[in-house]
Amino acid sequence: MNKNGYRIWIISTMALTLTIGGALWKEQTGARAALNPDGKTGLLYPFPPAFTTEFPALAPADPFLQTLGAADDNEVYEALFDGKSLADIAEANQADVQAVIDLQTSEMNKLLSKRLEEGSLTPEDYQSQKAELSDMITASAYGKNI
Repeated sequence: MNKNGYRIWIISTMALTLTIGGALWKEQTGARAALNPDGKTGLLYPFPPAFTTEFPALAPADPFLQTLGAADDNEVYEALFDGKSLADIAEANQADVQAVIDLQTSEMNKLLSKRLEEGSLTPEDYQSQKAELSDMITASAYGKNI
């Protein structure tokens, strides 16, 4: 093989290796993606979705669903689709709507704090959004336009 043929062979091999290697190391083909397709990781999501579907008692409890008194996401989705509010759903499940509001407010406060720490919110925007947060979530829970 001459010098040019050798170079073409080396370059082709490198290109093929990079192409195959890139495909093998993509997130979609990794083990973590197979076990947690929605990207949730950590101690709250130790089992693959198929396992928790087969054995629902082992699935991690969702604090929002528990507080709302709903059995699953589909129940909430269908009720919201039918025009019910979170307050209506909580009342139908004999749950405390204020606990739902408090939980959502707490989670949103954490999110705002994280965004402030990461620098994606200015301190002024943080204070402004935090001041409106409780009223917005309360109005939303009762199905009122904000």
